[in-house]
Order: sequence, then structure tokens, then C-alpha cells
Amino acid sequence: MDKKSYFDPNLGRIVHVGEEPEAPAPAPAPEPEPEAEATGERARNDKGHYVKDDPDTPDVNEAYKDGKTPTKKKAAAKKNTKKK
Repeated sequence: MDKKSYFDPNLGRIVHVGEEPEAPAPAPAPEPEPEAEATGERARNDKGHYVKDDPDTPDVNEAYKDGKTPTKKKAAAKKNTKKK
């Protein structure tokens, strides 16, 4: 028996009759842009004094130049010493 085949432009390949066509692979999701880390550099006014954060804008921290609050560093773990 001679198998019949045809070119399927949707799949971009030759398909044999009786063969189930493969579903095309889904397009990869775009990767979100990595967000820059907070520098921790404080903003200053014209006199050189620190600028305080405005509580009316919860999404931006005006106290820092880049508008992001830096993450707090964990304290070093205390060593346990044996008591005599």
C-alpha cells in the first residue's frame, strides 16, 4: 500500500494520511524585565538635608533617589556558648 502524503503549511512539514497532526508548540511567554535593586542612596534637598517619605504615595518612597526602599539585611546569628 502506498501512503499518501501532503505538505501542511500550518505545520510546516509533510503529513502522511492517517497520521494525526501535531499541535504547534505554544509561543514562549515573554520574560518580565528584571527590576533594578534599590541602591539605598538617600535623597537630599537643596540645603543637603534628607528628604522624608510622603505617606500619600504608597508606591514610591521619596526618601530614596531611585524611589525604592532597600531591603533590610539579616542580623548575624548569635553563637551559643556553653555555660560552665
